[in-house]
Amino acid sequence: MKHMLQICCKNNNISKEFPIGSSLLDIYYGFNLNFPYQVVSAKVNNRSEGLNFRVYNNKDVEFLDIRDSSGLRTYVRSLCFVLYKAVNELFPDGKLFVEHPVSKGYFCNLRIRRTLTLDAVSAIKKPMQEIIDKNITYRRTECHTTEAVRIFNERGMTDKVKLLETSGSIYTYYYSLEDTIDYYYGNLLPSTGFIWLFDIVKYYDGLLLRIPNRQNPNVLEEVVKQEKMLDVFKEHLRWNYIMGLSNVGDFNLACEEGHATDLINVAEALQEKKLSLIHISEPTRQAEISYAVFCLKKKKKQKTERTCIMTQKKK
Repeated sequence: MKHMLQICCKNNNISKEFPIGSSLLDIYYGFNLNFPYQVVSAKVNNRSEGLNFRVYNNKDVEFLDIRDSSGLRTYVRSLCFVLYKAVNELFPDGKLFVEHPVSKGYFCNLRIRRTLTLDAVSAIKKPMQEIIDKNITYRRTECHTTEAVRIFNERGMTDKVKLLETSGSIYTYYYSLEDTIDYYYGNLLPSTGFIWLFDIVKYYDGLLLRIPNRQNPNVLEEVVKQEKMLDVFKEHLRWNYIMGLSNVGDFNLACEEGHATDLINVAEALQEKKLSLIHISEPTRQAEISYAVFCLKKKKKQKTERTCIMTQKKK
């Protein structure tokens, strides 16, 4: 006799019994929900979980597609892993940095020891689509943190090593796509076949990973040029470099060594320098100065009037 548990689906307010250890994907099919778009994750007692998550106690479950912000983040993380695997296969000595959410996509910095061309971008897109078509399972492995540190260290992934060493967690987990491994803080899709739409285009000196529109997931977000926003993000990275921070692990180490106050002071100094360099065009500057003089004269006049009134009252 199978032991059963009760699941209350918040999408339709119906409760059903399922065998203990059922995955969220099995439960989703069991409720026969008619979602207009692909379900990508779920909230279990209001906590975001992947569809491979197994349930062993009675729970409230709400299934999500990418119209929900949590579901969209799951989709983007999974897509980033596909991009990382494709880059690893094409450029084994290259480095990929998914840096900024900009232009309704994600700006990626790809360092491959040569100029990034349109042909190179097209070459990356092809293996990405092949990985998706293979419907490869995202495997989640939980292990002792020291074991995860050893695995990432062997592959030269020093940023992940620093992050895990300073996390303070005894146990941790990592994800794998065949022989490619990576660490993600949140959950991923069950497999690459759950990704149905993406694009990757050359964007300034890097790549722009394009994602589906949240309101209409059947179309991609339009690319909106945001040169100034991208420049601000790049300046932020330069400031981090000045402070010796390349990743979260570096920041954690600096705080552990008692340099948090130093980081704050340097960051404030950089901000003060930036403010001092703000230039106002000459016509605007004249208008600003004229208005400032007007306000000062008005304030001085009001002060003089108050002094006269107070003098008269004393008499």
